[in-house]
Amino acid sequence: MGWDEIVDADLGGKPTVMVWRDLSYATAAAAHGYDILLSPGKYYYFDSYQDAPPTQPEAIGGYLPLEQVYGFAPAQELPADVQPHIRGVQANVWTEYIPTPSHLEYMLYPRVLALAETGWYGSAHKNYPDFRQRVLAHSDRLRKQNVTVFDIQKEKGEREAARKLKCHKGMGAKVCYALPPHTAYKAAGEGALTDGVRGGWAHNDGRWQGFIRDKRLDVTLDLGKVQRIRRVATDFLQVCGPEIFYPSAYIISVSRDGKSYKELYRELIPSTKTIQPDVRTCQWQGKSIAARYIRVQALPSEFGGWVFTDEIVVE
Repeated sequence: MGWDEIVDADLGGKPTVMVWRDLSYATAAAAHGYDILLSPGKYYYFDSYQDAPPTQPEAIGGYLPLEQVYGFAPAQELPADVQPHIRGVQANVWTEYIPTPSHLEYMLYPRVLALAETGWYGSAHKNYPDFRQRVLAHSDRLRKQNVTVFDIQKEKGEREAARKLKCHKGMGAKVCYALPPHTAYKAAGEGALTDGVRGGWAHNDGRWQGFIRDKRLDVTLDLGKVQRIRRVATDFLQVCGPEIFYPSAYIISVSRDGKSYKELYRELIPSTKTIQPDVRTCQWQGKSIAARYIRVQALPSEFGGWVFTDEIVVE
């Protein structure tokens, strides 16, 4: 038995592959005739935050609420020819940030109940509202046995900004990248920074773009025509574990013709580490000016690492 890094090795026999990365590794393992244990980090890494990080004890990062754990449906996410190779599901809890047995229970319950439900009943009949009601009753039984359980009745949930589209003047604007995002963190591609979709608490939720090359973020928005603007704002994510930091500088420049640019704003940001994931809004706001092109730059932290952003809001 081994993690999915072994999938391309000619091991002989019939090993079992624990798939923790992309589910495409399950397809590759099945093609070799290997058995599969599903343990995808997106759904089953219980050392991630289970609620809004500012409300929780320090964890390694990420955001994995109960509903997302319950929502994993192997029968819908994997091809039919892969499913006979699946031997079960497994969750993982790494304990670098879990100092006590009670804290470990807190990270496990009630998420492990969602794991068990999928393990026993599969994914054909998912009904989260019904499951949640059963979790509430079972949580009470667990507490009577002195088990420490996260109280889902106090759940805050996803970052507020990520729950709805942000409409603004820059929506749909063409984005020219001087430095492209990393292929692993490109979100929706070239239109991701002007589609109104905001990132959540997890850096790998498919909504954040991640920049690691050279001077990190350097993009220019084309509004299509000269317009009056009075504000340009950008959110940045910081998660120190995977070395995602706030930028050290945020710079806004504008142009009418795309050739001659005027710097409007420069903000210098101290490089400091935070215990929990956090989001910072950098913005220029001032007297209305006319511009068609908006250049946004974010320079790397003094710690190096990544710069992550989700949307450039223009008003």
